[in-house]
Amino acid sequence: MLEYLKVSEGADLKSEHKRGVKLVNSFVKSLEKQGLLPHQFPKKDTVAFGSKKELSKSSETFVLQPFTNEEKKTLKKDGYLIYPFTLKTIKTQKEAGKPLWHVIDTGPEFEAVTSMVGQVAFYPDPRRFFIPESNNRSLEEQLKMIEEYGKDLRQRLDLPDNIQAVMGHVPDYTQLAFTYLEKTGEYLFEGKYGYNYARTKTPTSGSNVASVGGSGAGLGLRVLDCDRARGSNLLFAVPLVVSIKTR
Repeated sequence: MLEYLKVSEGADLKSEHKRGVKLVNSFVKSLEKQGLLPHQFPKKDTVAFGSKKELSKSSETFVLQPFTNEEKKTLKKDGYLIYPFTLKTIKTQKEAGKPLWHVIDTGPEFEAVTSMVGQVAFYPDPRRFFIPESNNRSLEEQLKMIEEYGKDLRQRLDLPDNIQAVMGHVPDYTQLAFTYLEKTGEYLFEGKYGYNYARTKTPTSGSNVASVGGSGAGLGLRVLDCDRARGSNLLFAVPLVVSIKTR
């Protein structure tokens, strides 16, 4: 189906089709003026938090540095796995044939959002992979829980301030899951992980953000839409532990 704001741009349409396009555009403009434009018809140059530029920015709003040998030893002793992250997007993962069952269709900017680059630590234990009781909460609440998780981690393991827990973007969690699958033959979001989802900070449409998870029967991961202001029983906060370079 053609996007409603593009169907009449340079298209070679028959007269009856042009009349239909004109009616659809008039209807959409009327909805927009009333503030009733539905999420599946986003404005041409807007995304959740303002502009295409914001959505296409790298998730790397900080610079990662490798864990020191001592930090690695401490984290691994506590049960963490440490994976190297390379630059990935949903688009490149699709092109590589990674098992993606369903990805919400919000345009090329969404699929171009980049992952972090560097070393990322996480708990593979399903009882610790998701922050307990972080479901049924808003995005803002989950972000605060991840920040507190990082503080508790530093205090408990006597780690420096550069070790922090963060919420990732969509390609961070898909890359994590695909790497784990390659190494273990298991998905992080099915079976013993309860078919739950990790909320991300990647904008989709309106004020929504994306979530990753819910794979089943080996079909692959699902990337879905979720309301940033509301929680769900299956929607958890999944902390990614990184070493942030101080400047």
